[in-house]
Amino acid sequence: MRFGFDWLRAAAEEVSTETRWQKDAIGAIVDDLFALQSELASKVIETGGSEKADTAVAAWIGTRTALVERTEQLLGDLKTAGAPDIAMLAVATRQLRSLISG
Repeated sequence: MRFGFDWLRAAAEEVSTETRWQKDAIGAIVDDLFALQSELASKVIETGGSEKADTAVAAWIGTRTALVERTEQLLGDLKTAGAPDIAMLAVATRQLRSLISG
């Protein structure tokens, strides 16, 4: 998918955790990513109505071009940075939240 939800969840599962708090943080990030993906789908459906999926996604993206570009840049940076850590995943999750609610 365009916003890398699957990649982010897989990366989160690969993060080395040493404490219960770190494990809980990763679990929360994964849960948030599932919730955000669901929310994104709902927003796209609201925007696109009965349009085909590609058309609905394009319409939704068209309403927030700057946020989409910023999000894609951040995700690209994350992917080229190597294995993300908890902080990087938290920032990515927050950016996705901003994209969806923006």
